[in-house]
Amino acid sequence: MTENSSPFQPPPLLTTPPGVRLEECYASARNPVTGLRALTDGRQRRNKGCSSDGASNRDADGFLNEDIRVGGPHLCSIPGVITQIPKDHPYYERLIRDIDLENDVLDIIQEANIDVVEPPVFGYRRSTPFPELEPYLTLFVLARRPTIDGTWLKTARKLHLHLAANGFPEMNVEFANKKMFQPWHFFRLEETDPIHAAWKKVNSSALSEIFFELGHAITGVACGRVGQSEDGAENPATLHVWAHANVDRDWRAAREAIVMILEQYHLPGVAVLIHRLGSHL
Repeated sequence: MTENSSPFQPPPLLTTPPGVRLEECYASARNPVTGLRALTDGRQRRNKGCSSDGASNRDADGFLNEDIRVGGPHLCSIPGVITQIPKDHPYYERLIRDIDLENDVLDIIQEANIDVVEPPVFGYRRSTPFPELEPYLTLFVLARRPTIDGTWLKTARKLHLHLAANGFPEMNVEFANKKMFQPWHFFRLEETDPIHAAWKKVNSSALSEIFFELGHAITGVACGRVGQSEDGAENPATLHVWAHANVDRDWRAAREAIVMILEQYHLPGVAVLIHRLGSHL
């Protein structure tokens, strides 16, 4: 808590539902954030939920590799739910009662030293806000991911191949980072935040820059303390941009334009977050 802040921590202005990948594109403040790759300016970047900051996180075989979830070849949009496979499904008996298959799955996961939070489950995965026409038959694994590396992707492919070889070619594999289910919180700026006094000027510059570049692809710009901590003082001051839910594009150029504006106003401690309204992809 800062010297001039109130001892009462107000509730967040907005809290996202669990399971939403909030960000489309992100640049941290200059303070290091574990798990992101820092560029020469000291800021760290993510794009489409992946700290590699590449244009695409999906490989040619359909497998997705994000920080919060990995797998394929077909994953539902998030947030989503997993439901039980119907008893009349031709795979039901084997998937529910085949102990050897269950042990094979557990062995492959354990061999990769993946820290599983709950036992893996077979089920139907489907997006809640934008349901797919048909749910995806999926092996769902909730786990902790302390290090972002290739282990999850390699293991997901190995599981997919094993399941296909055992008569389940339609089975998808999804590893979900436990962090995916931690909601994001939006708090007001503190008066001691350097951007608090400069916000009107920054807001005007940011809006002009973004609307000139993107037109009606975005719906607004705001600034607050944004993060996954329930204590607003622990979340960084963040300039965040709302984009239309149906706009899917590469936002990295827009992000870098905003970073330049922040640097012009000598605000290295402000992060940048671009997300779609109801971002579910």
